[in-house]
Amino acid sequence: MRSDGEVLGGFVMAGSSERGEFEAADEMMAGTLAAHVTVALQNRQHVWNRNSRWPRYLQRAMLPRAACIPGPELDVTHESASEAALVGGDF
Repeated sequence: MRSDGEVLGGFVMAGSSERGEFEAADEMMAGTLAAHVTVALQNRQHVWNRNSRWPRYLQRAMLPRAACIPGPELDVTHESASEAALVGGDF
């Protein structure tokens, strides 16, 4: 299954040797199912992209900024305690 040139996943059909080859109706059903799954995956990606923007924006707004003091060079670094939590920290 592809979307915009990106591979989203694979779809495998298996049957028994007793039945023989797949019929046209089987192939049509598989194609329809794959198309629906592709749309569902695209929608999930779109929702995730939209919902992940706000927490990141909020986190950036709350992170401390380096003080502007003449002389020393200061920098600020923030790392979330968990890589699974893309956004996190105690402020």
